[in-house]
Amino acid sequence: MGRPHLASQDQLRGRRGLAGIGAALGADVPLAWDPGRRPPVSAIEVYPAATLVARGFRAGGYKKPDQIEARREILASVAAELDVAAVGERAVGSDHLLDSVVCVLAGKDFLEGRGVGPAERGVAEREGWIWAGRGG
Repeated sequence: MGRPHLASQDQLRGRRGLAGIGAALGADVPLAWDPGRRPPVSAIEVYPAATLVARGFRAGGYKKPDQIEARREILASVAAELDVAAVGERAVGSDHLLDSVVCVLAGKDFLEGRGVGPAERGVAEREGWIWAGRGG
């Protein structure tokens, strides 16, 4: 498997979403629907709050700048599943960075087959689908 590639702001400037990421990578970036059968480069759509709720973690009251203890609690919960040493206290200081860490957890859930898929994939392919893990 190749190294992950992060597109720079300059590469993405003027481009949005998967099309912009795909252009920066020089590859199509389709949505993944099955963790066992996915292209080498693909994406899923996630919502941090849905992942927090599905995991039974605190899911609210952490977005305001002074809600540091709430972010610390969420990060500690996520740290039981992921190595968060690379972001550490920076995620406690930024709700956006913390949400990004939670999105990585959602991706892990998807790859490990714990994501709840749509009942009607055709509808989801047209209208979108937010992946979140099964509760418990």
